[in-house]
Amino acid sequence: MRRAIALLTVLLVIVLGALIAMIALDQADAGATGARDSLSRRESRAVAWSGVLGALAEIETQRDDILQGAAPELTEEWTVFEDGAITARVRIEPIDAESASPVQSESAKLNLNIATVPMLARLAGLGDERASSVRGLASKGGITSVEDIRLVGLDPHDEANALGGVSLDVLATAYSLDPDLGIGIADRSSAGRPRVKWSESEKSFDRRLGADRTTTEAIEQLVGAGIDLSSATEVASALQRLGVTQSSWAGVWDEIAFGGEQGGREGLVDMSRASEAVLSCVPGFEGKAVEIHEAATRLGADRLRSPTWPLDAGIVDGAQMARALPWTTVRSCHWRVRIVGEIVRTISSSDEPKLLSRSVLEAVIDCTGERARVAYLRDVTYVGAVDGIDSILAQTIDMTRAAHENPNALPDEAERASVRPAIDNAASVERPTGGIKTPDAGSNPPARTPPTDSGARRGRWAATR
Repeated sequence: MRRAIALLTVLLVIVLGALIAMIALDQADAGATGARDSLSRRESRAVAWSGVLGALAEIETQRDDILQGAAPELTEEWTVFEDGAITARVRIEPIDAESASPVQSESAKLNLNIATVPMLARLAGLGDERASSVRGLASKGGITSVEDIRLVGLDPHDEANALGGVSLDVLATAYSLDPDLGIGIADRSSAGRPRVKWSESEKSFDRRLGADRTTTEAIEQLVGAGIDLSSATEVASALQRLGVTQSSWAGVWDEIAFGGEQGGREGLVDMSRASEAVLSCVPGFEGKAVEIHEAATRLGADRLRSPTWPLDAGIVDGAQMARALPWTTVRSCHWRVRIVGEIVRTISSSDEPKLLSRSVLEAVIDCTGERARVAYLRDVTYVGAVDGIDSILAQTIDMTRAAHENPNALPDEAERASVRPAIDNAASVERPTGGIKTPDAGSNPPARTPPTDSGARRGRWAATR
């Protein structure tokens, strides 16, 4: 009997030991799998960051053309490295599904930090109350992303259809600055040259004018009338009020700097690229947005380089152009890109590559200075999942509210079916496990840099040399 008990005890110990060993092996295997997945995610993020630096470098080399109104042209796909069956590749995908362009102009949007309450009120029908809330948010420390408007109860994607399904993130921005550098209206060789600055206290410019005779005479007329040439609003108003020859307005606007010590003016709308919804918010363009947008699609690039092209084309009159000038530009120096970094494995040439890891970074690249830099960076790998959850919540809230108001009005099968794709989409996307990591930023998100003055440049990353 004692031998039987001893044998049973030994067997029990062996079984328990085997179970413990199996559990330990399972945990080790799970840990190894988790470590591999974490490493793979880090690798794809590093690849995506390499893509951001590549776009940064390409935009920097094209800065001269961008300052004259051109859009950057980026390489849309390339291989970062290959190691046997493993390939790391970068793609630039369009941010807007309706546009094939790999870059998106931030100056084609309304800047939430600079726009006035009346301008904001007209944006997607926000109205005075919500516009005042956004204006208040901007004045309390600055808006660093359109996502910040959630702090005042606004959904930038309008999942609840409060604004008729209009996504504010495609109409608004927190990043747009036009540098005090000439476009080269009279002479293309003068493009990129610093504009002259007026000192109101000394009643003089910081250097001699380099404009043609017509522009110089117009500026002398303004000086003789005692106009403060450091104020864009006063100069624009005086051009109309004093009857300055309209053919000289563009030259005057391209010769004088209005950005003060900041080196540029923030929040100007690119008339050549803005949508009708954004153009309708610009003072002076009320009721003219459709015509201006249509003309921008058919006029040649040379005509669109003029800061007064809507006036030159006969779309607006002098008074309307004078109101719009302080709020408009004809170029964009902040560009948004969405970079996809992927790690794939190829078993054989006949098989489709297997995706091992994928990261998506969205960046705003600022080329107002001689060295381009990243003004904004966000990991948007899991935005699809978040949007799916937001859609579910919005529809659930609507159904709950309807059921509360009318208990007999339960959602029918069609309504339940409409929610199902969003649930499936959200469930199929891997959830994030950590923050973005970049060579410069570590594991911390981009620093919030609230604007202190008009024209302040936001952002912390620059291309290395």
